[in-house]
Amino acid sequence: MQGLIDRDSYGLRHLEGWVRLIVVAAAVSVGGGLLGRGILSYIQVIGVFDLRRIEVRGNNILTRAEVVDAMALPLVGSIFDVDLSAVQEQVEVLNYVYGVRLGRKFPHTLF
Repeated sequence: MQGLIDRDSYGLRHLEGWVRLIVVAAAVSVGGGLLGRGILSYIQVIGVFDLRRIEVRGNNILTRAEVVDAMALPLVGSIFDVDLSAVQEQVEVLNYVYGVRLGRKFPHTLF
């Protein structure tokens, strides 16, 4: 019969190959994303990046406790849970503070 598409023709096989490739790529992407989220969740649960240390430098007038209190940090959490811009603004309003630079030092420190 003329006009019918042969299932074994190159074009259809080629198309089916692309469809398989797209499906596999989508599955790998979704699986990789879920794996990545799982790893990040696990890291948070075991406390790899828990905030354990705060370094205060370049301060000669205020006590370390005054600066840390002004930071108003949560009692528990990761160094990634800290909004550095918000903490910077909180410390900058202290008397005798003329500039604040905050950063993260892995795995447990804010400076």
